[in-house]
Amino acid sequence: MLFAINLITDTRGLSIFNTVKSYFTKNNIPLNNIVACATDGAPSMVGRYRGFVAYLKEEVPNVLCIHCVVHRQHLVGKHLSTSLHSSLTIIIRAINKIKSNAKNDRIFRQLCQDNNEDFITLLLQTEVQWLSKGTSLACFVALYDSVIQFFESNNETNLCQQLKTVKNDAFYLADIFKRFHDVNLQLQGANKTLIGCQSIVSLFIEKLELLCYNLLKREFHQFPELSSIKDDVTPEDTDRFSSHLNKLKLDMEKRFEDILKLKVYDWMKNPFTANIEEADTTCQEELLEIRYDEEIKKMPVLYSNMWKMIFSLLIPFPTSYLVESGFSAINHIMTKERNRLNISERGDLRLCLTKIEPDIQYLVSQHQPQGSH
Repeated sequence: MLFAINLITDTRGLSIFNTVKSYFTKNNIPLNNIVACATDGAPSMVGRYRGFVAYLKEEVPNVLCIHCVVHRQHLVGKHLSTSLHSSLTIIIRAINKIKSNAKNDRIFRQLCQDNNEDFITLLLQTEVQWLSKGTSLACFVALYDSVIQFFESNNETNLCQQLKTVKNDAFYLADIFKRFHDVNLQLQGANKTLIGCQSIVSLFIEKLELLCYNLLKREFHQFPELSSIKDDVTPEDTDRFSSHLNKLKLDMEKRFEDILKLKVYDWMKNPFTANIEEADTTCQEELLEIRYDEEIKKMPVLYSNMWKMIFSLLIPFPTSYLVESGFSAINHIMTKERNRLNISERGDLRLCLTKIEPDIQYLVSQHQPQGSH
């Protein structure tokens, strides 16, 4: 972490930029040292005229700006057809009906225990937590029979009938959101690069196309939950589901167009096995030399031509994962009892986020527990 500063007044793009610029100026760091900027797509960050990125590009014209790939993938996951969105709304309403009432929650837990279910509770879904939808639906379909039994015993006839109507949609959504959940986790991490994210996104798009093709043939092997009720799945259902998968694929291609168009050569992924003859002529000799070099850490100095071509793919952060980790740390530090801590100046946040392991034994040895009298 470089720094963390509280915004005194507003959170407009100009205020954010002035705060960053002030810190860089105070510490004699040229703004031109900024190679790339990853944002979450908020208007104050990416606004065309008044966003932080717009002001940054005035100072650093060649800066590479990246919309966090995790945020983009989350936006794609929200893309549902009218019927699927309606079905998801009914499912969420049923979950909330049980979870929002303490008595209902206790009765449902007891019912799950009596039915020897693997789970005894449902999980709430919230838009704030990106991965909650997949886990929430997975628990719902696992406890589907108990949910129906619960509402039947409570004379919730209307909601019970609606849940039976959207059963196929629920099981399909559980499968597809499980895949989004897995991809989301793959995109997260402190050491992710644009090269790695491009591979993950490209693979997922190919999988969506394959899933769509197999679903039209009524091949449910890749849909574990839907496969368990495949006899109830109608041709109309498969058409709707395949149409949804196709729209997801198109949306992924549109939102990740810049990532997919990045030129990533084989030698960038593995310089030791790539075909040297296919590489750029300015890098061929360096590629040959690097295979016999045991000091790869000096690459920016010894192999400058290769570094010029690859640094823009390795240095930028493709996600805002580290920032989100910082927010999580703040929530952990700033409890109700410690809400007046000035963590941006005290160093609490830096200490929480650092990967440096303190030498406790050395620190203890340098400390005198009790001074001499």
